[in-house]
Amino acid sequence: CAFTYDFELAPFYPGSGGNSTRGGSAIRIFASDVVLDGTINVSGGNGTTGGSGGSVWLRAARLAGSGTVSANGGNTAHSDGGGAGGRIAFWQDEATDFGDWKGKATAYGGTPTGHYSSDKVSVVSGGAGTIYLQAAGQTVTNATVIVADNPSLKIYSAFHAWAELNAKCGADAVGTVIMTNNGCVAVDSGAELKVYGDWIARGGRDDMRGGTVRFAGDRAATVTGAASEAFKAFSNVALTLPDGWQGELP
Repeated sequence: CAFTYDFELAPFYPGSGGNSTRGGSAIRIFASDVVLDGTINVSGGNGTTGGSGGSVWLRAARLAGSGTVSANGGNTAHSDGGGAGGRIAFWQDEATDFGDWKGKATAYGGTPTGHYSSDKVSVVSGGAGTIYLQAAGQTVTNATVIVADNPSLKIYSAFHAWAELNAKCGADAVGTVIMTNNGCVAVDSGAELKVYGDWIARGGRDDMRGGTVRFAGDRAATVTGAASEAFKAFSNVALTLPDGWQGELP
């Protein structure tokens, strides 16, 4: 399988190839106004091992349109695993929200196909990539990072890979983190991720791997998801909660 790398804020690496499969390309678009009604596809190739998704960094005064941006990992027809999703970053320099963007952006991890998609087979799915959204007036500490995997993905016990969020991925701080569709976030051992916004788990999960998440904002952070899951997911993580915290620790 493949784990997600590159910089979530400003990605520029292409995806790595799998076993006889290609990785996705790297695309950077800097423009005044962008209306995207077509398709940008930097997904990895399918094969014995899936190629990793590439990267798209789009920075414009305003982003509009109903197109599609894909940086998905390639699927696998073998037990070696799927490719990781890539990184997508949308920056707006003048528009203060993304209300004019009606399109879809995906950075799914590659999934097993054929008989390897059986619940009884332990095949590693590629980790989900990330989608970074920064509107005018925002910085990394109040922007949003989305980690969303394929909604049809089947989880294979501990055999599911993750997207890293920490300093070696471009920043040791984020605003709000949203995990959905089994998207999995990891902070490596010895690393600290400062979260200035909220931590939202809508069918996603955390695999901190001995790292630390510190809520560093000037207000109480909201940690959502099923309460039993949202807090248990922070196993082996030191939590430093801001003043005014209203929740309860398990």
